[in-house]
Amino acid sequence: MLKDALGTVEIANLIGMSRITVHGWIKKGELKASRTPGRHFRVAPADLAAFLKERGVAVPDVLRQFIERRCVAIGSDQGYWLRVGQLLGQLLGQGRKDSSFSWEWRQSALAALMAIGASPPQAVLLQAPLAGVNECDMIRQIKERFPQTRIVALCPDKALETTLDGAGDSNPPEAGPGQRALSLKELKAAGADEALAMPVSPEDVARRVRFFIQ
Repeated sequence: MLKDALGTVEIANLIGMSRITVHGWIKKGELKASRTPGRHFRVAPADLAAFLKERGVAVPDVLRQFIERRCVAIGSDQGYWLRVGQLLGQLLGQGRKDSSFSWEWRQSALAALMAIGASPPQAVLLQAPLAGVNECDMIRQIKERFPQTRIVALCPDKALETTLDGAGDSNPPEAGPGQRALSLKELKAAGADEALAMPVSPEDVARRVRFFIQ
């Protein structure tokens, strides 16, 4: 699991360079770092990723989420999620020379977890219910391994009296045999950064996700 701050030895091992080289970058002020009470250097993963990219050094997969603004969507409605990705790409590209945005859709929760594990994205979007998995357990698992990854969950919530304006562009999937419909509160309690009541428009989802990864 990637930590919130990395030591010089951890950085050296991660990028395949010597600790002396890493110290040199910090001493010259090229790599942003802070000091612990014990006077040890600590570097934020996002600062390390940006530094490596600027210098043309290969960025390890575990750090790519900080420079690529990658999203993984999970759900049965491919057309809906492709539309969300298209809209989000447009929003993120406004006023930027390098949008560096990538979007992936996975229908299977297992395939999504494999994609997330191979290269942690900045955001995961999941549409409950998902076949064969407990969505809350899945959210907890992602957050435990990749705490920097933001999670936006969508699910029908009959307890909600009103839905967001513009909703109705997606048909909520029904819970399968043996599955219990989840509530927004349960998804939030499991670790989702945001839970949206379905149906909700692709435009609204894209706007919400934008603030997590812009």
